[in-house]
Amino acid sequence: MRLVAVVALLALVAVSGPGLRAETWLNYTSGTYVNDLACEGENYVWCAGQGGATRFDIRTGDKVVYTRADGLPSNWLLEVVVDSDGRKWFGMNGDAVCVFDGERFETYTPENSGLPEGFTRMVIGSETRMAADTRGRVWFASYRGGVSMFDGGKWSLFNTSNSGLPDGGVGPVACDNKGNVWFVTDAGISMFDGANWTLYDPKKAGFTRYYVKEMAVDNDGVVWFATLLDGVCVLDGKDWKACDPEPASVRYRPREAIAIDQQGRKWIGTSAGVAAYDGEKWTTYTTENSGPCAHLVQRILIDQKDRKWFSSGYGGGVQVFDGTKWERVLAGAYEMPAPLSAIAIDQNGSVWFGSAGGGAMAFDGKNWTNYHTANSGLANLFVHCITIDSKGRKWFGTYNGVSVLDGASWRSYNSKNSGLTGPIVKAIAEDQKGRLWFGTSGQGAFMLEQDNWTTFNAKNSGLPSDEVEAILVDKAGTIWFGTSKGPCSFDGKTWTSLPAGPCGINTDFVFSIAQDARGRMWFGTSQAVCVFDGAQWTGYSEQTLAGGPVYDIAVEPDGRVWFACEEGLTLFDGQLFRTYTTENSRISGNRVTGIAISKDGRKWLSTHQGVSVLIEDNSP
Repeated sequence: MRLVAVVALLALVAVSGPGLRAETWLNYTSGTYVNDLACEGENYVWCAGQGGATRFDIRTGDKVVYTRADGLPSNWLLEVVVDSDGRKWFGMNGDAVCVFDGERFETYTPENSGLPEGFTRMVIGSETRMAADTRGRVWFASYRGGVSMFDGGKWSLFNTSNSGLPDGGVGPVACDNKGNVWFVTDAGISMFDGANWTLYDPKKAGFTRYYVKEMAVDNDGVVWFATLLDGVCVLDGKDWKACDPEPASVRYRPREAIAIDQQGRKWIGTSAGVAAYDGEKWTTYTTENSGPCAHLVQRILIDQKDRKWFSSGYGGGVQVFDGTKWERVLAGAYEMPAPLSAIAIDQNGSVWFGSAGGGAMAFDGKNWTNYHTANSGLANLFVHCITIDSKGRKWFGTYNGVSVLDGASWRSYNSKNSGLTGPIVKAIAEDQKGRLWFGTSGQGAFMLEQDNWTTFNAKNSGLPSDEVEAILVDKAGTIWFGTSKGPCSFDGKTWTSLPAGPCGINTDFVFSIAQDARGRMWFGTSQAVCVFDGAQWTGYSEQTLAGGPVYDIAVEPDGRVWFACEEGLTLFDGQLFRTYTTENSRISGNRVTGIAISKDGRKWLSTHQGVSVLIEDNSP
């Protein structure tokens, strides 16, 4: 398969009004976290994941990526099915589903449609809850509200009171080629043929732990179940049986997915790779002996050419197997680790990102470069903070010390080779003398001067706590620390604790610190934002902010202050607050972990659902 042309639809969304600047949003999302796959006819394969939706043209290898910038309600998609009319249905968190007709997205919830409550769970890799039958209907299963069906015009609800469903909690749903719909419940398996319901009880056959992750129906009407604990179970008519013993490599592994190819072979996705069964023998495919790039395979798709597509929602991306060779494809525009946890911009304008489990990444305006433990000297895949020093070196605070990239050379510091005894580095700053300061989780702060390390903690200094989340060097050279017991400062000789302030500042966790042009200090806490002008405090509560901890603060030359929060992005222009969320903007996700402002005024955001860029017109 050729993957040569990438078309990323980054819609230019202009927002304007009295007192507002015209705005444009860009989204860059991950193509490696894929939760589900679906075919559209013979030519297209759709991928749904944490980076939005991607349509592959399997003839040419071209792909189109849809994100929130294109009108997609969420970049985090759990499922995708294509109905007989070619409409694409995407399952999302929060009991919501959106449908795409090729031109626009429309969202359905229990409030505006017949979608059942409890339709989705906030779990990656949860069982399939949507299916499209051969009669043009789309089915939605709920873990507490029964089943809903949409026939293109109206919604119908099926539950224990008006149908043959034995239980209101419905798990996986599947449709066979005869138009029958199959449902898994805690009280048994139900089949609906459009008029009658039939109940099958696997527990009577001895399958007492039959927690089903996915099912598939073959051309003979035999139903195959991939279960979490009972292996692969088979329902042939009214008879239940266990599949032949699986290979030892996958026998005791959870089964996540199942699909049947055009030759009748059953493909099982497990937490240890893939197993294929031809009716007589098993063949296993793992990261050690073949193509799967992730141990956990949670979705399998057989396309019209009988190729097998495998996905993992945990960063493994998508693998395609044509029976002879394996090929990894990127289900998105960028190979981006997610979720993102840190951001910084270097002197050349390149933007650097840290992630919670995927290493680091840099974007120079054209190309993306990934850094992880296998291809670089990065000490750990969890990068909590990034700082660019005055020499252009990039410092990465990780969960195994700190790593520094100097040109092309890497060096790491940890408790085994240096005086940095705190393994988890949460903050890094450079002072006016070129010394580096590091805040750690539970071990206080450390200062590196040339090759000498100095330790500061609650016992030998004025730090109120050994949990140091933020460090800032102000214009006068004073070092400020944000700890789990409020802020403090150190001028090189004297430690100073700030007087009692609003919002519980002296007892609250300080996640972020910034200084504005007037010299005022801004502190982001788990509850609010507090400002200290050297004499008195001003507090801004959760009611004025996006909500949740304030992870980062950025101040513009014109005095406007931006706050990266747990529940969105907030701007303070000196008089009014304005919050950006997925409800009122095209931001990629609400959990904003960092913000950096480039020389051209663009606001770069690291979020748990990728990168967002806010571009404002210079004229308010």
